[in-house]
Amino acid sequence: MSKVTNYTPYANYSETVRYIDDFVQISDLAYGITRQLMKKHSKDSLIDVEIPQPKKKELSFSMADIRLTNVDFVCGWLSFEAYAEKIGITSTDVEELAATGKLGPIAKHQKPTAV
Repeated sequence: MSKVTNYTPYANYSETVRYIDDFVQISDLAYGITRQLMKKHSKDSLIDVEIPQPKKKELSFSMADIRLTNVDFVCGWLSFEAYAEKIGITSTDVEELAATGKLGPIAKHQKPTAV
């Protein structure tokens, strides 16, 4: 196994690409079989099938169909003091963690200037 496939995100990506490729190939085969059957049998010879309309709860047509009921705020700008209070440590400890890079990327908030 190569080093690249040991990298979990890439392995997940590769597996997803394989699933998509399999789906495309199966869809292509199903489409080809359907075309051949439609050439062999006329539409008039097919048995009439009634497909009931699906109920709204069974489908989702877009992201607009999703109704959120509860939203948790998980990201935002916090001062070192506010972050320290939130997680229950001193602001000095937060500053030390930030200085050593243990809090991830740190940036200064760009406050809008008056025009």
